[in-house]
Amino acid sequence: MRQLSAEQRDYVYLGGEIRKNARVPLPYGQHLSLADALFGEGGYSIRTADASQIYVLRASPKPKEIGVFTAWHLDARNPAALSIAARMELRPNDIVFIQKQPITT
Repeated sequence: MRQLSAEQRDYVYLGGEIRKNARVPLPYGQHLSLADALFGEGGYSIRTADASQIYVLRASPKPKEIGVFTAWHLDARNPAALSIAARMELRPNDIVFIQKQPITT
């Protein structure tokens, strides 16, 4: 069934200055951390990405709250902050976004 893409999967979306914008399937019966998502897909571009502007956007699960979301901000300029990324569990339909450096814009 997997070969025909017939089974339901949950995904996390990577965008912005990530080396490869992607739709990443969540593993069956396991967790995907923010660090896994950032570095498992080739990481982010250290030339163009602003490591101080990494965001996880999560929409409200309530149908009446369309357009309501929570945003978490990670400043990864300090490598110690990446320990937070290793513990942050991503959920279905989360969007991970890394802003461009101002010079890139």
